Amino acid sequence: MRYLLSLVEPLKQRGEHAHLLGNRNLALAVDEFTTCEPAFSLRCEEHPFIPGIDAASARGAQQVSRRRSQLFRADLDRIADRYALSRDDVLLINSLRHWSLKDFVEWLEERSAGQSPWAILVLHYTPFPHPGARDPAEEGYRQAFKRIANSKMIHRILLCTDSERLAADYRSLCDLAIHVVPIPHSPPLRCELEREPQPLLVGFAGEARPSKGFHLLPGVVRRLRAATPPDALSFAFQSYGASDEVLAALSPSDKVRLFSEPLGEEDYEAFVASIDLMLIPYMDSSYRAQTSGVFSEAMALGVPTIVPEDSWMADQLAVSGAGLTFRGGDEEDLARACMQAIDSYPALRARASEAAAAWRAYHNAENYCEAIIRLIDGPSV
Repeated sequence: MRYLLSLVEPLKQRGEHAHLLGNRNLALAVDEFTTCEPAFSLRCEEHPFIPGIDAASARGAQQVSRRRSQLFRADLDRIADRYALSRDDVLLINSLRHWSLKDFVEWLEERSAGQSPWAILVLHYTPFPHPGARDPAEEGYRQAFKRIANSKMIHRILLCTDSERLAADYRSLCDLAIHVVPIPHSPPLRCELEREPQPLLVGFAGEARPSKGFHLLPGVVRRLRAATPPDALSFAFQSYGASDEVLAALSPSDKVRLFSEPLGEEDYEAFVASIDLMLIPYMDSSYRAQTSGVFSEAMALGVPTIVPEDSWMADQLAVSGAGLTFRGGDEEDLARACMQAIDSYPALRARASEAAAAWRAYHNAENYCEAIIRLIDGPSV
């Protein structure tokens, strides 16, 4: 949500009428997103629950798929009616998966010529299968791209992503134009960045899902505390979504603070800005090509990071020197990278601070809006 929330004000300054539409439950439940209008029944990765249906069976999976399509297309119909969408409007949809791409194209084709808005579809997920994937992602994206290529509405559809790696993955499956755009959200700079860390604060931000490697943190904390003086380090981790077992292993104390609930917008930005070394131990299978909001925010604030090697994040650090890498999923190597960062922290922080200016100059909402407008004014796919 934060990704698109940053676009509303720049678009309004351009004289555009911008409406931020989100998942119904999230938009209604999270106070800081009061500018978000509830519109969609499901999150981008969510499957509907149908009582009495075994979703793991072939027949059950088909029923779930049909229901998901019905909900998505009904949501689009409501949006079109509510805002009287026409060919002069732009519908920008963030984080569509392959199953929704096909549904969206079919919905767009059913609209009359005067009621078909520009469609900017922003893709964030790897098209290649990884452990635990419920859908055959590669073939799903291949068929979705084929559906777009053969659509009569192809001239009204723009496909975008914010990762060069993801763009290359998508291009390997189709001949469509895949446009790489900036990341729009950069948090405001804060004076806390100038402080001297005493002790140095090691942090983790965002939901503690298994794909984000949160389960590695108990072992890393033990290794770092054993290798450093008692007052050298403290830890602050957002922990919502973590298992009770992992939380217990972290042994919360005055040196290990856990935030068990999502933070509001301002509190979250203050939390990221307060961290001296941000751990982003995401698993390779999910984040080889994908971008990361936490990483982008840390880069914009000049906060050094530790990220998995052979990832989009590692590509950015190779250019900026604003952090270090480790072997994804390897607790011992993550601790090794942390110790290396701690031992060379002043120089690492200096590089991260220098890189922040260049990051913010490109990755911001104004540049994102400008890139989108250029795409609409120029040739489509």
